[in-house]
Amino acid sequence: IHHPDAYVCVSDYHPKKIKEVFPDAKAYVWDYDISPKERPDRAETLKGLGLDPDKLHILNVGLFHDNKNQKLIYDIAEKSLEEDIQFHFIGNDCYLCNCGIENTNIPNCKVWGERNDVEKFYSCMDLFFFPSLRELNPLSVKEALSWGMPILMNKLECCGLYERYKDNENITFIDDVDPEEYIKSKLNKPNKKE
Repeated sequence: IHHPDAYVCVSDYHPKKIKEVFPDAKAYVWDYDISPKERPDRAETLKGLGLDPDKLHILNVGLFHDNKNQKLIYDIAEKSLEEDIQFHFIGNDCYLCNCGIENTNIPNCKVWGERNDVEKFYSCMDLFFFPSLRELNPLSVKEALSWGMPILMNKLECCGLYERYKDNENITFIDDVDPEEYIKSKLNKPNKKE
């Protein structure tokens, strides 16, 4: 009955769906870049979070869900127990037990839940691991890039993500590397922009 003057959407998918139901509706995509940020002292920030600066710290931000494919991260973590690698998950974990992850108590995986200090994690982690299978327009990838963090992600065709990032030197695609070996290659070479 009541419609706004226009709909502001986060991906190309939404305006199409809105127009299927309301053909005369105005719908726009709001897409923006996140400004680059300066990384603080890595070791100091990690210590402030109670983390060992001598380890490789890998971050994943997002709702636990089959689409987000955190199971891949857990599978790699389970094979990396002897390595100095810590995997960190920030976001809603209400579906953690519904993601196909058999063992959610792997010692090198820390689930932090939802937090209001996510930027602190972006600012000091060494790698952003984004194995998502389907997305609309993930802000977490843009946020990681704004901190100059290397990213390991799938070639997502949706919302033009692959096209947008295929030439970005900070992004490596899971499809092009063995993710487990890629992560191990980062050991002893953390992203220490201090």
